[in-house]
Amino acid sequence: MSHRCFCTEALYNRLADWHNEAQSEEKGGAAVRERETVENLGRYRLRQRAHLPKLGTDSNQLAQFVTLHARERVCDLGCGVGVLGLLLAQRQADLTLDGIELVAESAQLAVENLRENELRGTVIHGDLREYRRWFT
Repeated sequence: MSHRCFCTEALYNRLADWHNEAQSEEKGGAAVRERETVENLGRYRLRQRAHLPKLGTDSNQLAQFVTLHARERVCDLGCGVGVLGLLLAQRQADLTLDGIELVAESAQLAVENLRENELRGTVIHGDLREYRRWFT
């Protein structure tokens, strides 16, 4: 089984800012959950939060650009709430969708989006610079 990695440079460059914002928002608890929205992506539903990165042009374009094959494993570096994984799953059934995300709240929501849509995959909460810790 092959493994592919995708990351939008703009998203990666903004992670530190979102991480800091999310850290302060996490203290909001119920207030954060009240600002949650659901986007219908064909047969999948994407839960998002107002203060976290959302479905955008970059993810849509990248999802259309990628060549996918059945039973392939893909990894989204800086996966946010799992937008790209859901878009890829729309195009190709039977993928395993993995992601790495710096912001804890985004990573947790990505896990929930996978689970609620009954998709396979793993989301790691952590810093990409520490990748050796996960893969050695």
